[in-house]
Amino acid sequence: MEGGDLRGARRHFLAAYREAPSEPLVCLAWGREVQRSGDAVEAEKLLRQAFEADPDLEVAGLHLARLLGLGLGRPGEAEELLDQLAARHEETPAALILRAELRLLDPSEHEEARRLLDEAARLGAEEAAVRMGLARVLNAEGVSRSRAGDHHRALFALKRAGDLDPNWAGPLINRGAILERLGQVAQAQREYRQALRIEPKNPVALFNLADSLRRQGDRDSAERLFRRLLEVEPSYPGGEKGLRSLLDRGPGVTGEPPLHP
Repeated sequence: MEGGDLRGARRHFLAAYREAPSEPLVCLAWGREVQRSGDAVEAEKLLRQAFEADPDLEVAGLHLARLLGLGLGRPGEAEELLDQLAARHEETPAALILRAELRLLDPSEHEEARRLLDEAARLGAEEAAVRMGLARVLNAEGVSRSRAGDHHRALFALKRAGDLDPNWAGPLINRGAILERLGQVAQAQREYRQALRIEPKNPVALFNLADSLRRQGDRDSAERLFRRLLEVEPSYPGGEKGLRSLLDRGPGVTGEPPLHP
């Protein structure tokens, strides 16, 4: 992918897969590329094929576990796969970090996620990976605190999450949603715009900013953002209704802006 030629890289991976469809490393590379394109079902088949062909290929097992647990909503299967990996290899820092991310799916497991990240750091995990993991812990804690009505402590946790991983839009989106609920609309919109500078195609940021502008009466800007959202993710909940409300001069989407998981 040198020089940013993503299409050329995709052609290269596909050609390699057609040439050697049973080669584990080739299946792994093509499976990751298919996952990046958004086809999680086909990616699962390819990553599973790579891992089953070579159970010692730990990276294939980790990618498959991440897809199962965080991409397809099957954390139990992901944990079972990580247990299989641990039985064949010593538990690696990468596996511990993934286990921590899986714990974040349950609000009662946030402290366990922190413990797993500490253990990964002790075993020599890259500092950047631990920081990103901790950012996700703090983001999850911020969401939980906000849902419990503790908005100010939620904002603090989300600020720390953003500081730890400044290339992730999630904490900014969540800060924006909370600020909007507190009536600080201008600041909320600044958070959404900053999130979109980091991830221009993030559907939650696009929706939240579009709907916020619609409620403010900036219909032209809102319409542009709703159209961009539907280009990025045509089935995004509320996207089509939001755009139609602007075209029909209807009431639009109701309710609070969604949080980012």
